[in-house]
Amino acid sequence: MPFEPESFGKYYFVDKIATGGMAEIFKAKTFGHGGFENLLVIKRILAHLGEQPDFVSMFIDEAKTTVALQHRNIVRIYDFGKQGDNYFIAMEYLDGKDVRRVLAKLASNRRYLPIEFAVYIASEACKGLSHAHVMTSQQGEPSPIVHRDVSPSNIMVAYGGEVKVADFGIAKAESNLSDTDAGVLKGKYEYMSPEQAAGEDIDARSDIFSLGIVLWEMLTGRRLFKTGNDTLTLEKVKNADVPTPSSVNGRVPKSLDDIVMKALTQDRDERYQTARALYEDLAEFLFPSSTDQLAEDVSTFMIELFEDEILAERKALESGSAVAAELHQTAPHGWEDGPRP
Repeated sequence: MPFEPESFGKYYFVDKIATGGMAEIFKAKTFGHGGFENLLVIKRILAHLGEQPDFVSMFIDEAKTTVALQHRNIVRIYDFGKQGDNYFIAMEYLDGKDVRRVLAKLASNRRYLPIEFAVYIASEACKGLSHAHVMTSQQGEPSPIVHRDVSPSNIMVAYGGEVKVADFGIAKAESNLSDTDAGVLKGKYEYMSPEQAAGEDIDARSDIFSLGIVLWEMLTGRRLFKTGNDTLTLEKVKNADVPTPSSVNGRVPKSLDDIVMKALTQDRDERYQTARALYEDLAEFLFPSSTDQLAEDVSTFMIELFEDEILAERKALESGSAVAAELHQTAPHGWEDGPRP
């Protein structure tokens, strides 16, 4: 059934991207003077979660913290608020797909993600994570932000070849739900670090392990720790018994095996200690390929891989935008965007 555009405060939903256990995600537009339009993404938190004070408090704290993250490899947050019964986050729109969708599409076509592209995506994600991990407060004191939920669904690859990490801080709020049930974190256990799975305090090295899992899966086209049972998955994560990528995909060279296995070391003290250090080894592997050239190549790859979907998405966006513009013209306006022409 086609999506029916709707107003949401000063925003207008033009298409629906996804629905999850915590939120609905929409493409949205705002309208300003002189025909100005802006396309962005709204993550609308499900209403029943807004009734839980612990969740709301944590969610607000994390939104305040992560809005300060401004980096070319991080999806930027523009706005946070509440409309009706729903808290929401407004964030940068990236025309592309997350790594989860990329790998699923490749699997359906029985194809591997090219090795150089997998390493490029991971190295770009490292840049975003490194920025967050070395954040400081306004007073100059260390104030690192740990993502806590690095997974294929939180790494975006644009059709233009850019790579950005999304959803900083949201996982922390989600994990503190007062009535967490078995389904809330389902599908996330397999991207935890051993220390996170064991309920220990975590730091930046936990994100590095999680990114190592994503890189392993991009190289092999297989799931590393996922099982049909959450308890068993957590045990596999804690044991961190990881086969080399080359044992699954013989085209992976030993030098890349070594990088991946260091990122996936069970003992965090033996792991890469910073995302910057992991990035440097990945960049050395990619040399002499440049970031600009790889971005162009990934862009060509993404457009070819999702050709049919891109066409459908653009038609839906055009149709939804037209309806949203009509809604905007007929809606009463306040000071946010001025009077109607």
